[in-house]
Amino acid sequence: MLMKAMHGAPYGWGNFNFYNDCSAEVRSLLMPFGIFLPRHSSAQVESAGRVVDLSHKNPQMRIDYLTRYGKPFTTLVYIPGHIMLYIGNTTMNGQVVPMTYQNIWGLRPNHANSRSIIGEAVFLPLLRFYPENPELISLAGKVLFKLGYIE
Repeated sequence: MLMKAMHGAPYGWGNFNFYNDCSAEVRSLLMPFGIFLPRHSSAQVESAGRVVDLSHKNPQMRIDYLTRYGKPFTTLVYIPGHIMLYIGNTTMNGQVVPMTYQNIWGLRPNHANSRSIIGEAVFLPLLRFYPENPELISLAGKVLFKLGYIE
């Protein structure tokens, strides 16, 4: 019920206009359950009971690992400057993929001079590429990719 109420809320970098950014969204979501996280995304993942660094793996291997070993609602997914919550798997076009909940500003295309703006809290599958716009860089393709297991 809490996640449903937060879904669709505007993105607020640094809590601009009292809206959550990615780390504040995850923090606000888990706090009512007695899980207290630091404010910054990098500190949040490091505060988890166990951290798995998949930075040395390719995007598909990262996605496969999360699909197989992610624990819904207690696995944080960290990339530089951003954090999201793994909420389980879903099926898209006959393929099982990990689903995340996150408050995100946007996705970057291959050419870094623009963004595909999302600007709100969304349920977003973690895919190698997005069929609607294959030029968008996958969040699984960032230089750093860590999973934090809240135990």
